[in-house]
Amino acid sequence: MKIVRIGPQDALPDLAPCFDGILQFWCANIPGAPPWKLMKAQARQESAFNPVAVSPTGPLGLFQFTKLTWAQYSQPGDDRRDVYRATGAAAKMMRDLYAWAQKHGAAGDQVPRFALGAYNQGMGNIGKAMQWAATQGASPTEWGNIPQALSPIIGPSRTAEVVNYVNQIMVFWNEYENPAVDV
Repeated sequence: MKIVRIGPQDALPDLAPCFDGILQFWCANIPGAPPWKLMKAQARQESAFNPVAVSPTGPLGLFQFTKLTWAQYSQPGDDRRDVYRATGAAAKMMRDLYAWAQKHGAAGDQVPRFALGAYNQGMGNIGKAMQWAATQGASPTEWGNIPQALSPIIGPSRTAEVVNYVNQIMVFWNEYENPAVDV
């Protein structure tokens, strides 16, 4: 069993498999929620499956919710470290971001990319980048055109962050969908 360190505590076993049932439950019971393995990949990128993770900028928990976003997607109370509630809130948020991406023309494998980009940098920033891409003659619904359009809006460093975020989640998701077979 893989051992991971989460904070100053002693080493704990890899927690990733512990969340599968919760992810499956929420993604199956929220119409329009993304595939649970995508959400698993997102939790891996957000917090490395650490339900008590704290970002230097303030977000907490498995899905790194800010207080404002938590208040929008969860029940009253600031319990962003509650894995069950955080997973439900993240599934609801991703459902809304999927719908937003589709409403703005994203289709097929572009939908999760735009939804994840909006999760990381906000619908407003991604929407502005889509508009800017369109004014430049680039397809605003192809994720590959967004980084160049996003950089003047949020800066090169944050643009690199969102590109890495989306790319890494897509890699993790592919690993979960197509696990390597040990021979």
